[in-house]
Amino acid sequence: MAGTEVLWLNGDFVAPGEAMVSVDDRGFLFGDGIYEVIGGVGERLFAFDRHWRRLRRSVEQLDIVGVDFDQIEATIREAVRRAQCELTVVYLQITRGAAPRSHAWDPTGLTPTVLIRVREEPQPDPAQAEQGVACLTVPDLRWGRCDIKSLNLLPNVMAKQQARTSGCYEAIFVGADGIVTEGSSSSLAIVSGGELWSHPNGPRILPGVTRELSTILAADLGLTLHERQFDRATMLAADEVILMATSFDILGVTSIDGQTIGTGRPGDVARRLAERFRRAFYGGEF
Repeated sequence: MAGTEVLWLNGDFVAPGEAMVSVDDRGFLFGDGIYEVIGGVGERLFAFDRHWRRLRRSVEQLDIVGVDFDQIEATIREAVRRAQCELTVVYLQITRGAAPRSHAWDPTGLTPTVLIRVREEPQPDPAQAEQGVACLTVPDLRWGRCDIKSLNLLPNVMAKQQARTSGCYEAIFVGADGIVTEGSSSSLAIVSGGELWSHPNGPRILPGVTRELSTILAADLGLTLHERQFDRATMLAADEVILMATSFDILGVTSIDGQTIGTGRPGDVARRLAERFRRAFYGGEF
């Protein structure tokens, strides 16, 4: 039985249709804020500490002050308890707050806007895991601090929409220097010469929690994930291309820009890693 959607905004639990933010909120006006997405089974949130560290780092990097992390964590736990979902997804958003519109801000009296939303996560589509997904490449036009999980997602949104209208599942960003970075809403790795490669952590990619855990779980399978840059040609010639994200865990890519990847089916590494990840997710290992 599906759980109940629970929403908390600025100190109060409210009905989803009654939640309101100020038209002067800087998240609404400028995308001046951050967000985090955490999955789980029932009341057990998966890899919560890792998501929480990334959240705190994002807040610090954008110099958003006045965030009560202890209250937010306690509220998330209460919201999850109230929702009673089978598969839980928590969406948390923090903006700098509401103030008269100005690019620069006066921190005096500025109170962050905090939104917590908990609801049932749709069951993964088994066909996607079994058959794999198609992708396309797009120019990476994002800002220079992709390591911050900010609300500034317009390039990601446009890329994802381009993928959808082209009949693809995901868009893969390629920089002006030809280097592949990540997907519009996912981390990315390739299997080449028996090795697992992913772009090094840094300003050009988001430090994905699923990617981080995949690094640990790959070791259980006798694999090592190497942080290494690679270009589009290397990706297209890879034995496997793998997507990783909180929303779908692990998916094998079968084609990119119409070119078949590997055998045209999810490869052995993708299947084994996805299976190991799901065991960890449902078994509460992190």
